[in-house]
Amino acid sequence: MKFTNEQWVEACDFLGSLGLDTSLLNAASFRSELERYLGLLLKKNEELNLTSLRDPNVAFWKHIVDSLTILQWEPMGAVID
Repeated sequence: MKFTNEQWVEACDFLGSLGLDTSLLNAASFRSELERYLGLLLKKNEELNLTSLRDPNVAFWKHIVDSLTILQWEPMGAVID
């Protein structure tokens, strides 16, 4: 599943507003891997009901962008031992 440039820019702006360093997000390989992951998730979801989300745009925001918000704490190192 390919993300539109509009989706990606909006997501990067949102994540940047949270204080995330968005340099990782600008790597083409990172975006490509996320697109591949979401495509696989939605494809397998047709068989296994992994998530209730069926709309690719909603899945982008709820699964990809929401998951990326935790990157703001990554530089802190281990949070739980």
